[in-house]
Amino acid sequence: MKKQSIGGKESLETNSLSMADISIDFRYNTQIINKALFDRAKVWWGVSSLLKFSIFAIGVTLIFSSHAPKLSAFIVAFISIVSELCKLQSEGIKRVAEDLCRKLDFQDSLGWQISTAEMSDIMLKFTNRERKKLLSKEGETYFASNTYPSPRRALENLQESAWFSKHLSRTMAHLCLTSIIILVFVSIFTLLTSIHTIKDYDLLANMGRVVTSSLMLVFSINLIPLMLGYFSFSHSAGDAERKAKDILDVGTCDEIDALKAWQEYHIARAQAPLIPTWIWKYKHNTLNELWRKFRT
Repeated sequence: MKKQSIGGKESLETNSLSMADISIDFRYNTQIINKALFDRAKVWWGVSSLLKFSIFAIGVTLIFSSHAPKLSAFIVAFISIVSELCKLQSEGIKRVAEDLCRKLDFQDSLGWQISTAEMSDIMLKFTNRERKKLLSKEGETYFASNTYPSPRRALENLQESAWFSKHLSRTMAHLCLTSIIILVFVSIFTLLTSIHTIKDYDLLANMGRVVTSSLMLVFSINLIPLMLGYFSFSHSAGDAERKAKDILDVGTCDEIDALKAWQEYHIARAQAPLIPTWIWKYKHNTLNELWRKFRT
């Protein structure tokens, strides 16, 4: 690979990162970097959700505790604040990851190369140890299309990306819906059972508080907004897939048509909730196989 320089110099000394090492002989796989950013955003999102669930657990514990700690309200408030900070951190990293993902889409589709200046800024978000791990990893083929970079390849890539997103987000929407139904059903069933079996008024009152807290959990961990977000993105991805197919079926397409189609999909994807990695691992083999058999 041809060496390049930053600012006309062959080296630039920094305390934490040699920027020249990144731009000269750029050995990092951009796809792996993008995945690492999304993984980090998901970790912060997961921590935020766990903290919100811990508030529910603390509340249930306090309901049945005869001696609640005097600082319990402050502890819950502190956890709530930390949870929101984790959520903000996740959203900030997600924006960076989505921006890089858009550039990757256009690099593969139209041959628009990502500059080393942009990548060096992104690499500063990783520690030295993380950068060394990124060097040792290899990425997979980004898209299945064999077409040369062109508007046609861009639309073929859009079809593929939107098709995968449609099914993954729909799966997550159904999981969120199932979780809501189970949580509501169990809560109501527990309440009705308690009314008919528990004679102690204080215990019955406590069970009522637990059921109320369980129902509020649906809102506190944002299950309903998540479900609606996944359903909305699945619908938008389906529309993007059909639009790309319609343009390809016409037989003539230019770069403007491809960019407009991609832009609508990118906006929908940026607004959608993150899709957990475990869903991708669970579904990707099946989706890849179906795409190869029926769509390529």
